[in-house]
Amino acid sequence: ALRFFRHQDGSLARFNGMGATIHDRIATILRHDDTVGAPLLHAPHSGYERLSMGGVTVIADTGLPPPVDVSNAAHAGCLAFEMSSGRQHYIVNAGIDTYGAAEFRPLARATAAHSTATVNDTSSARFSHSLRVNDLLGSPLIGGPQHVPCKRTDLKGSQGFLARHDGYVQRFGFLHEREMKLSSNGNVLTGRDRFQRPGGAAIRNNGRDFVAVRFHVHPDINLLQDEHDRLVLAADQGDTWVFTCAGIVPEVEESIYFAGLGGPRRSRQIVLAFKASEISEVHWQLTRTTIAGYPENN
Repeated sequence: ALRFFRHQDGSLARFNGMGATIHDRIATILRHDDTVGAPLLHAPHSGYERLSMGGVTVIADTGLPPPVDVSNAAHAGCLAFEMSSGRQHYIVNAGIDTYGAAEFRPLARATAAHSTATVNDTSSARFSHSLRVNDLLGSPLIGGPQHVPCKRTDLKGSQGFLARHDGYVQRFGFLHEREMKLSSNGNVLTGRDRFQRPGGAAIRNNGRDFVAVRFHVHPDINLLQDEHDRLVLAADQGDTWVFTCAGIVPEVEESIYFAGLGGPRRSRQIVLAFKASEISEVHWQLTRTTIAGYPENN
């Protein structure tokens, strides 16, 4: 399981209560692991998917929330993903500050702290505010997704998955579906986020259909705008990626990265904001244009 969640630099993906990775400890544990080899790409029982090629790793949460009695540290991050390229992290979740102030934990557990979609600024699962329950179980997740179907879409030369969750159906009446594909030897990550009512009916324009698809950028990554008004994610002595989206102008907003070794750090996020009754499907792409300073010829 540890190998599945490791990025290229050896750190673990920031899902469901994971904070900063102490690399020496992970390496020590893995030295005693007899199952040496490449990690699996599909973890259906725990609800995660992994895409990996060309030095690029994508890890996504495609599973149900854990049972209430063991969900006191779980996050509302369904369909969130992280992406690393080489030894640099580019798209991340906020993670947690393991040794920091407890009052930051609810912020880190919210859907908005993850690289996925939020609807009407709410989380895809709710957190218990019952004092009696919290005294016994902490602050468990309640009322989250009930169904998260997922299937692999791997083809020759590409890896991908298609998943959907119903965490917003009860409150707002529509589903979130995400499809991702890594191709071109790891140089292109394409994504599609789709929003629809169960049964495929159109989403109502009722003022409760505001969507924000978020991509939290690691604080070590420079987020710039090039001469074509595209967003460029560049790492010092690392790869360069370009983010594009058809039909929506991406916005850049402030964010916070809780999982830093020295505590929380200021960061930024790319946000695609729209009304699902007007735009039910968005297509976005991350394209690697240079590998450690050398132009990539696709």
